[in-house]
Amino acid sequence: MIEQKDPNRMIRCDMQPGFFEWMRDHPVSLAVTTYQAGKLLFLGWNGNTVSLHAKNFSKAMGLDVSEDGSLALATRDEIRLFRNDHLLAPDCNPNKPGYYDALFLPRVSYFTGNLFAHDLAFVKDEIWFVNTRFSCLATASGAHGFEPRWHKNRLWLLNSG
Repeated sequence: MIEQKDPNRMIRCDMQPGFFEWMRDHPVSLAVTTYQAGKLLFLGWNGNTVSLHAKNFSKAMGLDVSEDGSLALATRDEIRLFRNDHLLAPDCNPNKPGYYDALFLPRVSYFTGNLFAHDLAFVKDEIWFVNTRFSCLATASGAHGFEPRWHKNRLWLLNSG
């Protein structure tokens, strides 16, 4: 769920010494979540300086990017999947043509309830996450809030096929 409380809340960022040069010298983008501020941040190099793009999500927590360009984000009560559309990215902002090299569009949302999914990962064709509320590792499920896969006292069926 996208946080609507104060979508214009400004965040302040200061760069540590060397970060500017590191971003300039490495052709990467970074994605970071901020649990307290409820933001998903994308940092990159725009050719002149470090760029920052922020999106609001309620309690943005776990984050992973798959090899095929999908991004998974755990929030307060859902796991959202986004897919990078690199063909649309350069034209997504008519005021800045060619400025963006990636555009993550929402594709799937799993409503989990408030599980405190602080971390997650793509594992083969599933999304595994730490389900803090139920003290287990779980996978996202279209039929249930989650499928428990491992608990310290019990091992559920693992489909590693």
